[in-house]
Amino acid sequence: MWSERTALAVLAWGLATGLAAVAASGDEAAATRPADPIDYAGAAAHEPHYDNGALWSAEQRKAAFVEQEWPKARLLVWATPGKTVRSRAFADPENWLEDGKPATEPIDGNTDLVFPDADQEYRVSPSRERVLVPVRHLTIGRNAKMALEPGGFDVYGNIWIRRGGSIRGFRFLKGTTHTFVRSDNPASLYLSLHLHVRKPPEASVEFLGNFETGDDFNMNSGTTIIGPDSRFCPGDRSIQGIYPDARLVLMSGARFHKRGNQHYGNDVVVAGAILAGTPERPLTRDCFLGLSYKDKAARFPDPGHKRFPPGKPEHRGLVVLKEGQLAVHSADPARARLVVGWHGREIVSRSRTIKQADWMAAAQEIPHRIDLVLLGDVQLKGVVFRDLHDGGIQMADPEMHLEWKHVTFGTGNAAEPKGLYRKYTGTTEFKLRG
Repeated sequence: MWSERTALAVLAWGLATGLAAVAASGDEAAATRPADPIDYAGAAAHEPHYDNGALWSAEQRKAAFVEQEWPKARLLVWATPGKTVRSRAFADPENWLEDGKPATEPIDGNTDLVFPDADQEYRVSPSRERVLVPVRHLTIGRNAKMALEPGGFDVYGNIWIRRGGSIRGFRFLKGTTHTFVRSDNPASLYLSLHLHVRKPPEASVEFLGNFETGDDFNMNSGTTIIGPDSRFCPGDRSIQGIYPDARLVLMSGARFHKRGNQHYGNDVVVAGAILAGTPERPLTRDCFLGLSYKDKAARFPDPGHKRFPPGKPEHRGLVVLKEGQLAVHSADPARARLVVGWHGREIVSRSRTIKQADWMAAAQEIPHRIDLVLLGDVQLKGVVFRDLHDGGIQMADPEMHLEWKHVTFGTGNAAEPKGLYRKYTGTTEFKLRG
């Protein structure tokens, strides 16, 4: 057990490195949100009021979800806002109002839910049961705090978390439509431990705001969009797999990277596609893909790391498989670029077999540099690479980079540009989940 003094020292170190990481990585980027106080004027996930310029920026109104049409559905409103409820039966009709009267039918995938604003904080915590409730649109009002894990919602429509609201507990984003997940909170919002996007290839979900997950965030199918000036930070203990029928799109000002530094395993493995901007919505400002530096299992040869011994392939920041794609669509590739580098975040997770002080000390000795394996279709026109290892860009075809345009190199690289490219000769088998 740690002593109180040791715990306080670790806490202070964590705060210091966290603040330093924010300063180093430009992590102050935050979603374009309305000024506080916010007048929602009746807008909610089921009635977004896209014509309200005080709530939606011109850039946000270019998104596919704006054109999505929705048939009228049942609307249920939480009956006791301002009152904390801990019940296994949170989804039972008697807890909800429909047309101002107690509901009589259970929630289903064609039901819109609203947890209203309240003047005092209230929490809804159903139980520890793994029950997932299908819903369409979901609105979380001011002072509503949803703590639903390991159960929660399967969401088929929009999610809007108003300023001062929060939700921790949905596992899957599904459906055949274009949707959004929006948070108006300035701070990063923890959504769930595990999150999966499972939509058909022609459907999308766009994240607007600052979000994180505790562990994995897998894009199984459909298009996942990190919206303008928004940020998504998966946990630092898992591979972020982009499956063959999935795309990750970073819009202008968007950021995608781990919550902390993932020393072992691959950060992102792409069998589908990563796009910086799209032909319809090209970049007008830089976006950022952040990766972890790796210790390659060289520092801690104890049993706690036998899962990733030296020489195994699971030690990369980004892997684009031979069937995968990485491309940039920019309105001005000299100024609006994809920036790839170390995300500036330090340790969050660690091996249980290593003392925290030893881990922190050794981490400072590890070069804070990244590497990429690019085996697929990589079309780069407007990119900045920084913090690369010597030979940190490894390709199946070492001449592929000669076709790239507007490629520049930032700070922290271990070699001159010509020394950053290398032919890849390792395995081509990489896991999409783990």
